[in-house]
Amino acid sequence: MRKWIVFLFAFIVLYFVCHFTSGILLTARYTPNLTEAWLASESLPSNVVFSGPVFFTTFLFGAISAAGAFFITTKIKRSA
Repeated sequence: MRKWIVFLFAFIVLYFVCHFTSGILLTARYTPNLTEAWLASESLPSNVVFSGPVFFTTFLFGAISAAGAFFITTKIKRSA
């Protein structure tokens, strides 16, 4: 039971860290082009369409988090 709690906690923390780091990097690298945005605003539709989640990045972050949580769990198991 204890190793599942450690695994779950490590997975949640690592998943949050992956998404947080990704957001910081994407925000830091973003350079808006105001001229193009202004010109493109004339032809925008009146409806708003949201796209679905991107499966690959979610799967990649989940896999990285699961692998990290597994290694953390095995480290704690060996030291205890």
